[in-house]
Amino acid sequence: MKCHSAPVPVQDRGVALRRRGGRFSTCTTGVWRCFVLFGVVCRDAIGPVADCLESSGSVSRRATGCCGGRRDSYRAGAMRPRSQGARDAMLRLSVLWSMFGLSWLIAAAPVAAQEEDEAAPPTHTIEPEPFKVEVSLSGTFEAEQMSEVILRPEVWSSFVVEKAVPQGAQVKQGDPILWFETEKIDDAITSAEFALELGALNLQQAELELAGLEASVPLDLKEAERRKQAAEDDYAYFVEIGAKRSREAIENSLKASEYSLEYALEELNQLEQMYKEDDLTEETEEIILKRARRDAEQTEFFTEGARLRYERQIKEELPREEERQKDALERATIAYARAKETLPRSLEEKRIELEKLRHARQEAEENFEQLQADRELMVVEAPADGIVYYGHCDRGSWPVSATIAKQLRTGGSVSANQVVMTIVTPGPAFVRVNIPEAQLRHVQPGATGVVVPTAFPDVRLPAVVKDVESIPISDGTFDGRIEFEMDRGDVQLVPGMNCTVRITVVNKPDALTAPKTAVFTEELDDSQKYVYVAVEEGEPEKRSVAVGETSGEEVEILSGLEAGEKILLKKPE
Repeated sequence: MKCHSAPVPVQDRGVALRRRGGRFSTCTTGVWRCFVLFGVVCRDAIGPVADCLESSGSVSRRATGCCGGRRDSYRAGAMRPRSQGARDAMLRLSVLWSMFGLSWLIAAAPVAAQEEDEAAPPTHTIEPEPFKVEVSLSGTFEAEQMSEVILRPEVWSSFVVEKAVPQGAQVKQGDPILWFETEKIDDAITSAEFALELGALNLQQAELELAGLEASVPLDLKEAERRKQAAEDDYAYFVEIGAKRSREAIENSLKASEYSLEYALEELNQLEQMYKEDDLTEETEEIILKRARRDAEQTEFFTEGARLRYERQIKEELPREEERQKDALERATIAYARAKETLPRSLEEKRIELEKLRHARQEAEENFEQLQADRELMVVEAPADGIVYYGHCDRGSWPVSATIAKQLRTGGSVSANQVVMTIVTPGPAFVRVNIPEAQLRHVQPGATGVVVPTAFPDVRLPAVVKDVESIPISDGTFDGRIEFEMDRGDVQLVPGMNCTVRITVVNKPDALTAPKTAVFTEELDDSQKYVYVAVEEGEPEKRSVAVGETSGEEVEILSGLEAGEKILLKKPE
């Protein structure tokens, strides 16, 4: 599964160097031979040069022999050391020159090696080896059976925490796990009870009023109708008879007054004539005449009044009476019409009001009963046996656990219809994973693998993919359910713990693989793959291959190559 780069054999280096024109042998080796040859020449030339120097010393000594004495002896003795020193100097020069050539050869060796590497590109030998491809997914242990604790009150909304059992507590079904303050709801229940009693009294009063209206409305309608009919009769009588009779009565009254005046005047006239002819005393005559005259004056006054009343009644009172009769008729007609409309309506309104009171009483009764039921929620009991978790489980995780923990402190407030706790059956049942869309083809129901708990990295639990959602739960992510075998009692796993799920995609003991960098893609068809196969003579062979899965830097070769073949790790230049 690793990329292997084999060293180039010595014989292959020679082949490579010959292919490159023998630059190392013609350059490096040739120069080294020149240096060695020069050293040998210098060594062979040292003797003749020294002899020559010695001979020239002898001649010199003979030429200067006439000088004699110590000076000649000194020069003759000093020349021998000088020839020996020249021989030594030349020997040292040859050695130094040879060492310089050897140093240059050593320094040039890496350059030659680099030229050799450039000349022979790296290769990889195709050999059968184990090949395994796994898909690694992050997962969370989740319980199969969980019972949520949700506050579902009827009417109450204020839940102030008094105390709560801690997370991780082991509880039994029916055990108290959460307590709320009860003072406010008790006051509300008392008020609801008073409202219920008051509503009953109002309902009773409304029923009595409705019964009275139902009895009085028909009577009131009949009374209004009678008044209307009486007004119509009165007006008709006045128009047809009353006005005429009133006019005649006025006229007769006036005539009676006039007649009385006429009678009085006639009587006074007769008395005056009679008194002139009879023998009555003057005093008696005066009394009688005086009385008659006064009666005539009084009658005349009454007659004038009757005439004035006649004119007033004819011109004013009779027309006014007619208007009054007409107005009374109109008022009676309007009153009857109003009574016909309003009295039944008032009766219906009273009936509706009664129904409303009945409904209000029913609501009051329900509110009282609901408050009593909500009062029972002030002490929450465990719905099942298990472990207490705060909040709700969302695909194996507990996203609001910390928030709920703050709310469940003494004095904290919890909202209605909120999952405050979850009772979890001990022991995880399956693993919930998020499957990236790119790995969906590998993670299908039935695929096998292992589960590695984060808390126990050395534990391997056999696993199988049970279910995969057909639609994504978020952009590019699918939900998966992994079942596993729990056969180790010493490993304590609880829901909410994390793990890694490794799904085996390919597991072959003797697959042919190649480095990904050695497999190339056709530019015009990215589905076509090819490699360059190294050959002993000639250019590398371009060959098409079929590839399978990829693991790290290795890719499986399905066809196109045989074991033992060598491929180039880079494209040839």
